[in-house]
Order: sequence, then structure tokens, then C-alpha cells
Amino acid sequence: MITFRKVPKDELNEQLNELVPRYVQNKKQADHYMRLVKSDNEDIKDVLSYAQYDEYTVGDDRVFIVRSEKQEMDEDALIQKLKDMQVKGIVKKKEYVDTEALENALYHHRIKAEEIASCFNTKETISLRVGKPKA
Repeated sequence: MITFRKVPKDELNEQLNELVPRYVQNKKQADHYMRLVKSDNEDIKDVLSYAQYDEYTVGDDRVFIVRSEKQEMDEDALIQKLKDMQVKGIVKKKEYVDTEALENALYHHRIKAEEIASCFNTKETISLRVGKPKA
């Protein structure tokens, strides 16, 4: 990690001139290897499944399959099923904000954005992308 003190722009530019090409090269290599790893991963899982193996060892290298299940609820279907079964006390009514009505109220100045600004959180995400210089 780089720590900063009052550094002249030309020194910062020197650092960037060194860091950016190294980062781009490393990222290209990492992306290349990640594609190879992903492909090999899929191929190994396919072969293990076809051979009905849960694990396989070659020398000091062992690969094994871990199976896990993630259950997701289809809330709409479950609500309907519980209603059909006439089970009481499980299905609740929930208040929600009608975003279309909110936008309409803001647009027509029935409420001011400043009045509800505290109800919104803004999170900044900084991403670093790689590309060619603009011409």
C-alpha cells in the first residue's frame, strides 16, 4: 500500500507511469489464467461426474466435489399455497413505497426531495477499468 504525504504531481505521475503498465500487464495475465482455471474447473467437474467419482488424486494433487443445495423460496407460490390451505397468521400484509407515486409527487412538487433526502443512502463504489487511450 502506498502512503501519501505532500507529494508534487510530477512524483505522483512517475508513480502512476510505473504502476499503470505493471497493473495492466498483471491484470491481462490474471484474466488469461482465470479463463483457463474456469475452463479446467468445468471440464474436471464434468469428467468426475461422468465417471461417478467424488474425488480424484494425481500425485500430491487431489480434487474433490462438494455438493451443496441452496433452497430459495418462491414467495408468491408459497403465499398462494398458504392462502389455499387457509392457514391463518403466516401471510402478512406489508407496507411499501410506491416508487412511481413517489416520483410523481416529487415531479409535481407535492413533496420536496430535501424533505426525504435523509431516507436515502448513497454508497460510492470506485472501480478500476483497463482500456486503450482515447484518440
